[in-house]
Amino acid sequence: MEDDTGEASDQDALLGDASKRSVSTGMLDDGLGEDLLGKAVKRNTGLSAYPTSIWFIIVCEFCERFSYYGLRAVLVLYCVTYLNWDNDQATVMYHAFIMLCYLTPVLGATLGDSKFGKFKTILILSSVYCAGTMVVAGTAIPGVTGDPPQAWGVIIGLLLIAIGTGGIKPCVAAFGGDQIAENESYLIEGYFSMFYMSINCGSLLSSLITPKLRADVNCFGRFDCFPLAFGLPGILMFIAVAIFFLGKRHYKHRQATRNALADYARALYAGLKQKMTSCRGGLQAAHRHWLEPAEKIVGGQFVNDIKIANNVMYLFLPLPMFWALFDQSGSRWTLQATMMRTFDMGALGTFPPDMMQSLNAGLIVLLIPVFQRIIYPIFRRLGIPGKPLNRMALGMCLCGFSFIVAALLQLQIDDSRSIPLPTSSASQVKFVSGMTFSSPGSIFLIDVNNGSRTLNISTDLGYTLIPAGNWTADLTVTSKNGTEFSGTVPFSSENNEVSTAVIYEDMDSNLDLFVFNDDFDSQETEAERAWLKVVHVDPAIGPIKLTSGEDDDFDFTITPLNTSEGYLSVVSQDQKMTIESKDVDPFEFDVSFASGGMYIMTVLASEDGAGLDANVIQLVDGYQVSILWQVPQYVIMTSGEILFSITGLEFAYSQAPSSMKSILQAGWLMTVAVGSLVVIIVAESRIFENAANEFFFFAGLMYFVTGVFFIMSRRYKYKDAELSA
Repeated sequence: MEDDTGEASDQDALLGDASKRSVSTGMLDDGLGEDLLGKAVKRNTGLSAYPTSIWFIIVCEFCERFSYYGLRAVLVLYCVTYLNWDNDQATVMYHAFIMLCYLTPVLGATLGDSKFGKFKTILILSSVYCAGTMVVAGTAIPGVTGDPPQAWGVIIGLLLIAIGTGGIKPCVAAFGGDQIAENESYLIEGYFSMFYMSINCGSLLSSLITPKLRADVNCFGRFDCFPLAFGLPGILMFIAVAIFFLGKRHYKHRQATRNALADYARALYAGLKQKMTSCRGGLQAAHRHWLEPAEKIVGGQFVNDIKIANNVMYLFLPLPMFWALFDQSGSRWTLQATMMRTFDMGALGTFPPDMMQSLNAGLIVLLIPVFQRIIYPIFRRLGIPGKPLNRMALGMCLCGFSFIVAALLQLQIDDSRSIPLPTSSASQVKFVSGMTFSSPGSIFLIDVNNGSRTLNISTDLGYTLIPAGNWTADLTVTSKNGTEFSGTVPFSSENNEVSTAVIYEDMDSNLDLFVFNDDFDSQETEAERAWLKVVHVDPAIGPIKLTSGEDDDFDFTITPLNTSEGYLSVVSQDQKMTIESKDVDPFEFDVSFASGGMYIMTVLASEDGAGLDANVIQLVDGYQVSILWQVPQYVIMTSGEILFSITGLEFAYSQAPSSMKSILQAGWLMTVAVGSLVVIIVAESRIFENAANEFFFFAGLMYFVTGVFFIMSRRYKYKDAELSA
């Protein structure tokens, strides 16, 4: 939950202001203070001590975080299942959205610290946010922009949301702090504890609720309901704006003394301009430091603060790699979850794969006390260095290790499907019965050129290795009522071939074989999808028409002894299909496919000959690895997040001058944006055909960057002597 730590940086920024007002503690306070004579006095630190305006802001933040995380939780699967994008395209969209969300805080901070003020900035940009949620939810309705929906709808909507959520990010928390009077500064920490809790509650609840709405509600003729999954976060955002506006008469407005971001930019520009002028003219620098020319513009003290802040931000340079890995829990890890076997939650239904993201929010709440009360004290007893930068490096190592675990899990997922691949020394053939009323049949193969070489095969077996050659196949199938069908047909096999041989009844009531090649390795894995090939095996029936009026919406015709073109991508859910042919009654039936499974559907006349029938046969098993095997990588990643993110924010706050708090906050948020840019570049390059190899790549890159960061941190001199101990 990088946004939570992003909001924590709002807390640090404001605590910097509060430190100038002698901040003590809030909810952790003992309730005692001192009067002007130094005598202990009892002070109210209960909920009633907080201004009324605080509660409007906290409830508003809960609703906004619910909206943001709820939308993000289902975004990748929307791109894959609704827009029909591949995994790489969906990943690029997801991370481009995150990148924009962490670039736009600069806009919000600039407006909030200007004469425009925080209240107007929050209100206007929140309205832009609301408009974005309306566009995303509205254009997700099939038929509004087309069916499937056009991509421009979600792109425009996400752009508006990014402007809104990023713009208000640096303003909301600080505006809440402005509501606390200077003589009540001891309430600051209590306020931020409640503020941070509202963030966690909003993100946790939304990542649990919206995936269930997506998966369990059927709307607009589909097995899922993305319009509702996007619509609920949109409703919460409208509620957030309404609540924030209703508190208008209670708010206190404080005008910023200076726009730190603007002054920082002016100082950098002045310094760089003078340095470039000196370099072009071949002149020796007239100043000891390149920033000194800015002293006339922003003042000498501010320039000194910039120098200190730049030393801290220099250490930020390797940090985007952590976020590049961390944010993939909502993209690549969610796509990995779609390739795993989910489980039944009883009355709550099936656990949807995109709900796994909620594990991070829940683990954050559980593990922070564990680290504070158990792990960190153990570190101190063992003499493990507690320097903030060392902890951050350890968090980066855990992040890399979580991707190694994810890569190993991906290898297990890939192996579990057992897709038959061509071999150079034999042919792989699966014999199946296309007759819906028959029991498992038997096939006795005799090599035409070598009569002593024979094979006995049953139709209930998987793919069988058969040496290349020409064979005579004796086929025998016994129906459920005891009638025996037989036939003798020629059969040939070739090396480096995978095929399926369907047993069917010819016009003379004898058995025959219909053989077709299976090109399994060309079928790309898709989220919550299976693969189906339809086979027309009854020569007594004319062309058939297969329609699916629900989720897959395909409609095509097949002539006798032919198949559908390639394998069809179908949803791995229960659905209805209809088969029609001239002069016979149509056949409507329910069918279900396992995610990742590969099937053939044989179509023939019903046993009484009055209608049609279908027999669905699974050629390749669906995904067998339980989704619960993702839990270890989430635990490791979240542990790394606590060590890295929370420690990093505390480090930046403790090392920076108070005038630079907002600058370092912007720099920290920028590392999240650059991290998503790294993922976009890798996904767009498409250099990895296998997800496991990509996970290993990111893990290796993480460890390399961690090494660079460790070397850089060794040279850093802490401002606080206790931190360097």
